[in-house]
Amino acid sequence: MELAKYKACICEGSAENAIMDILLDNDLLIFSREELLEEEVIRCREGKRFEERYLRIVPAADKISVIRILDSRQSYFADSAVLVAAIRKYHEMSKIRKGEYMLLDLLKD
Repeated sequence: MELAKYKACICEGSAENAIMDILLDNDLLIFSREELLEEEVIRCREGKRFEERYLRIVPAADKISVIRILDSRQSYFADSAVLVAAIRKYHEMSKIRKGEYMLLDLLKD
């Protein structure tokens, strides 16, 4: 797959963002963080607006719980080999339409 000179990595939410960060930090993708616009993964859905809007109004104890949930997403795949295995398994189970690319296609061989 040939990629354009300028690359943007856009994710829907924090879980997808965490997955892309793990892949980038472990040099598992066919592009590097340095090649991305502003060298970062961009969240396009609610992103920071969600966190500012909803985490600000919850009690401190609940806020800690939400932060733990967000942190657990990253720690679940702390071993990048587990993440890559999950991506490969998902690819095997998926019905891929002609001309459609999957996350597996962005992994280094």
